[in-house]
Amino acid sequence: MRFSRKAGAVLLALSLVALTGACGNDDSGDTTAAGDTDAGEASAFTITIDADGISMPDEVVGGIVEVTLDTELKDAGPSFTRVTPGTTEEDFRKAAAGVVSGQPFPAFFESSSGVEVERSTITLPEGDYFAWAIPEEPEAEGAPEGEGAEAEGAPEGEGPPEGEGEGEGGPPPEAVVLKAFTVTAGEAGDLPELEDTITARDYSFDVKITGGADEIVFRNEGPEQYHHAEILDFGDLDPKDVEANLPALFEAGPESPPPAIFKDFDFDKSEAGSAAVFSPGLGGTTDVKIESGKTYAVLCFISDKTGGPPHAISKGMVNVFKAS
Repeated sequence: MRFSRKAGAVLLALSLVALTGACGNDDSGDTTAAGDTDAGEASAFTITIDADGISMPDEVVGGIVEVTLDTELKDAGPSFTRVTPGTTEEDFRKAAAGVVSGQPFPAFFESSSGVEVERSTITLPEGDYFAWAIPEEPEAEGAPEGEGAEAEGAPEGEGPPEGEGEGEGGPPPEAVVLKAFTVTAGEAGDLPELEDTITARDYSFDVKITGGADEIVFRNEGPEQYHHAEILDFGDLDPKDVEANLPALFEAGPESPPPAIFKDFDFDKSEAGSAAVFSPGLGGTTDVKIESGKTYAVLCFISDKTGGPPHAISKGMVNVFKAS
């Protein structure tokens, strides 16, 4: 589940990163299984996310899967969440809106993979799924400030009813776009062997990334919790200073001045890469931009399955390093 309003997530107590999907109608008419490949090769499919929702095949071959993401919407990286058979779209939307705002994961969430960039290779076990996202829609051209972001059909100045599927500052369920699909059994395999990797555990990161890296493999070895990785570029700042001041940044929140070390730091331009949300045992590739000599922080903004603050805040799940 990809959960990130990026810099907003950082300054807003670093809540979650944007997973996927919502109320999408698949107008493509594609009912064929994706990934008809020779034995031993990864299957592949394309997922399109636009103003009309999500389009992708109704059935894909699982295992090691190459995913192409086609979207121009911001924060539209989708998650692929395996659910208990019989889970309804209505229940899923409410649960997804809650999960990204720190509420407990529902019991019908069985596992999750996702993509953040144009092309990724991920692990995708067989089962019943929803592809979902919470993309950031552009404001309507010419709309007065503050309009255009309210729930469709809501009276002017009113948002969704309090407590319906969202935590504090969370999205309404109708913001979740989604599409149901099925994953069939595929060939056994493994993710690409890359030198640059991030391995998440409960609650730490093992980071092996060198300067010049442009692609990494992210794996979640759990064993219990969902994790992702947000990589922030802190430039020439000393790694020790960054690590020492991040807790104060989290505590300050979006309405207070950041610690002095970060006063000239632009979080909107700091992202150096992001790995989608994966449940234990799963992982995938993602693009990064790592330069030698710069300081980076890897953070997890996902909550425990029981809900609560993001792991970076509640569990200190942060790894600060200088790229060699």
